[in-house]
Amino acid sequence: GYNVIMAVVSVSIVFYYFMTADPNTVALLDSVKEEGSEVKLWLLMGVLILGSLAVMVGFILVFYRLVYGILLKKLRRNYTELKKLEV
Repeated sequence: GYNVIMAVVSVSIVFYYFMTADPNTVALLDSVKEEGSEVKLWLLMGVLILGSLAVMVGFILVFYRLVYGILLKKLRRNYTELKKLEV
């Protein structure tokens, strides 16, 4: 859970910095404001950010499922062997 939350927070901070401090992005936003399609740009950026977050979170979840799945399988096998030895 911690890694997923930190991924979301990190991407949010980087996105905010990218949209407010990068001179190229600020110039793009100014030109888009003049054309009147600022909402389209923000929607596109939002979709791209959410897509990136979904891929990143998916990767983290798959990684943990694999690692913890393998470990839990081994632990269950050991637990059943210990139960057999107790009986």
